[in-house]
Amino acid sequence: MRYAHMFRRMAHTWILTTVCFFADGGTAWAQAGGGEGRGASPWVMSYALVLLGVVLGLLVLCKPTKRRDKPKVEQ
Repeated sequence: MRYAHMFRRMAHTWILTTVCFFADGGTAWAQAGGGEGRGASPWVMSYALVLLGVVLGLLVLCKPTKRRDKPKVEQ
């Protein structure tokens, strides 16, 4: 039950962060310019997806466990 609560909190934080990150996109697209500015590189989305994959992988691997018993020491 605690994991579900923690997951909801993390998901809420990530969604809020993503919304705030992309909030200026509408303002930037609405600016008058007539296309004289340089477009975004085609690699931006690829880098974003790789970064997202790395971050999600680290979140899964670094998730702490809730073990009550200590592991047995082998001699």
